[in-house]
Amino acid sequence: MSRYWRKRATRYEEEWNKRCEETIEKRLARQYQGALSTIKEDILKLYAIFAKDNGMDFDEARRFLSGKEFREWRMTIQEYLRQIANGDKGLELELNTLAMRPRITRLEKLYAETLQELDKLGRDVNKSMKDFLSDAYKSSYARDIFDFVKVGGMSVALAKLDNISVSKVLTARWSGKNYSQRIWSNTKLLSQSIKKTVADGVHRGLSIPQMSRMIEDKMHAGYQNAVRLVRTEMNFVNNQAHADSMKDAGIDSYEFIAVLDNRTSAKCRTRDGEVYSLEEKSVGFNYPPLHPRCRSTVAPYIEGVSQRGTRVARDKSGKNIDIPTAMKYSDYESVYIKKEKSLETWKKELASYSQVPQIQVVEFKDVAKIRTINELTKVGNELKSVVERYTGRKSLWSGKIVIDENVNPRKLWSCDISLLSNSVDHMILHEMIHSCSISHFDEYVFISSLEAEELSVHFLSQEIALREGITVVKSGYDEGVELIRDFKNLLGVQKSDLEFAVDLINEHPQKRWEWLDELIPKYITPLTTVEDYQALYDKMEQIRAWKIKRS
Repeated sequence: MSRYWRKRATRYEEEWNKRCEETIEKRLARQYQGALSTIKEDILKLYAIFAKDNGMDFDEARRFLSGKEFREWRMTIQEYLRQIANGDKGLELELNTLAMRPRITRLEKLYAETLQELDKLGRDVNKSMKDFLSDAYKSSYARDIFDFVKVGGMSVALAKLDNISVSKVLTARWSGKNYSQRIWSNTKLLSQSIKKTVADGVHRGLSIPQMSRMIEDKMHAGYQNAVRLVRTEMNFVNNQAHADSMKDAGIDSYEFIAVLDNRTSAKCRTRDGEVYSLEEKSVGFNYPPLHPRCRSTVAPYIEGVSQRGTRVARDKSGKNIDIPTAMKYSDYESVYIKKEKSLETWKKELASYSQVPQIQVVEFKDVAKIRTINELTKVGNELKSVVERYTGRKSLWSGKIVIDENVNPRKLWSCDISLLSNSVDHMILHEMIHSCSISHFDEYVFISSLEAEELSVHFLSQEIALREGITVVKSGYDEGVELIRDFKNLLGVQKSDLEFAVDLINEHPQKRWEWLDELIPKYITPLTTVEDYQALYDKMEQIRAWKIKRS
């Protein structure tokens, strides 16, 4: 089922884009073109009356309408207002304001006629989008339920979708406004833009072709805004249908799926492959759409099967290819776009990350044994490669091990590593991570961020040790590392502890606690309670207050 669902996500994204282009966008284009023709015709009439050498006398354009002409115009506008009295307000208020004035200029008459035409356009667009989005929601919901039954073998009843149910989705103010309010915001902005363009053009005495081009540009911008709006709203209703169908099927988690090509936004790339609880979904944060024209979608997450099979991506040339389902955007980019690693290398790395056991800490004295410098250096060389692979950073270790029985293991500023003769592999791993971290900075940075460096290094050393089969020994840093783990769990971060530790170590040492601080508002959802919020800040204060215990 999982393999099918991921291929389906890409296929449906392409299908709905094509449907957008073939139906709603063509319809919008016709509607905007019709409005443009009428508005240009009205402008040309004004020019025909007052044109002088291809220009316009501004004073004449500002003359008031004659009594008869004004009465006829007002009757036309008032009749239009009566016809739309029971619908959306649209531009009714501004039209009504002009119609109630005792006198208006010819320029204002032109603006009122433009308003009337744009009001008609807004109502046509509103109806077209409502029909299209309603169909999109119903179609996506029905298809999801069908797939749950046929492909997933689930017993799910298709809910009856009445107009009230669909209307709740369409009128949802998922980012402050619903689709209808956005349409009218776009229409009002367009009307103000055309008003200014016409007034400026008349005042400057522009020629008919010049004025015509300017109006066309404004209408084209309005059309492009409408296209952006319909694509974003289409993504919203489709993904709401996915959420409702998963809820009805009893599925409580979903996986975020970004489109795998070079047009994907940075925001969607970072969430690709992340798993979230359906209860904590937050549109714009961890549930698509995350931004205008967002193409991301979601798939039901079922424990044990959701990482099997393949998903569809696009290679550097734009050709569709099948890639492993478990591959996230960063991996896809590294393997197929930047060619930084092979598919086989990625698979080996994935295998090393999986099946992570629980941390079991042992006493140093129980595993320590005396080794020669050559033996310790050999281990150091092996761990150098391991650490570079996990962190993606070059190790600045000099390649030299020195023995000093009087002090604890440490990385020297010469980039030699000082060890006890009975140092265990986990100790060497810890120092080797320093060589990929603080060694890239100066001694002042280390002193000013001592706790942040030591805790983040030890956190990562534990995670790497788990995956490399290295015995984890008890340390004075363990309590501080547990504070970080608790903080990460309170946040509800879906990344593994290893991924989180790598992200932390790759921050500047002086900014690591600041980075943790900045995660708090990013992970706040509508379900976060005041107590949860306070617990996060309390845990962060404990991390900041933690100090290395000197013996």
